[in-house]
Amino acid sequence: MLNEMKIAKKLPAAFVAVAMAAVVVGAVGIAGMTSLSSGEERLLSSVTAPLLQLSDVEAEFNRLRALYLRVPMAAAEGHLADEWRQTEDQQRTLEAALAAYEKSLDSDRTRRALGEVQGAVRDYEAMGRQLRDAAGGGQRAEAERLLLGPLFNTAKVVNAGLKELGQAEVADGRDLAAASAANAARLRWLMIVVGLAAVGGAVYAGLRIARGVTGPLDKCSEVLRELAKGHLGARVDSTRADELGDMGRTMDEFAAALQLLV
Repeated sequence: MLNEMKIAKKLPAAFVAVAMAAVVVGAVGIAGMTSLSSGEERLLSSVTAPLLQLSDVEAEFNRLRALYLRVPMAAAEGHLADEWRQTEDQQRTLEAALAAYEKSLDSDRTRRALGEVQGAVRDYEAMGRQLRDAAGGGQRAEAERLLLGPLFNTAKVVNAGLKELGQAEVADGRDLAAASAANAARLRWLMIVVGLAAVGGAVYAGLRIARGVTGPLDKCSEVLRELAKGHLGARVDSTRADELGDMGRTMDEFAAALQLLV
């Protein structure tokens, strides 16, 4: 009837220690996996989302370039006003794409590169207004000069800036990937250290509990050996309040009674 014994109350402590060790290791493992998963999601989001938005910016800019190329012909055909309204709408669409892309940036490197692109786009749009005025005023030669010279060169600057932005995004992705790998390595070491500490603690607790049981038994065995040798003054002197203590005190009573008889 182990459940009725006082010493039985101490035995579950060993199982509790082992269970706690397992819980600690499992909790650290789950936390580590969650952290790694979160890091991978942030890495994927921080790289793919900005690159997709940058692709949108590039597409909107190329649409604006196509509309500028149509301005001289629209002026010659007498529908420059309608054509320019479409161009202004496209300018606003491009500005909105740039603003949305700017919100996704999280590094100074990409912000600086975007600032240069935005400046070049503003210059490009200002030259577009000059193109409109020249084409609308019948200055065909000036309109062609603007298209083949300043507008063409500024478009090259914008495209070069967009390419630089893409490279900066890739570089940021590499940095974030390296940081994520470093975090993963630290988490692995943390899991190892915590796991070893938890197992060590469980082993230590188990040994302490086992010693609490075997120690009194060893003492009783030693007293019995002494009595067998005729040393009737040997005593257990147990102060425990469980069955092992009761056994020790009973042995002391037996030894005392034996000593009186001899």
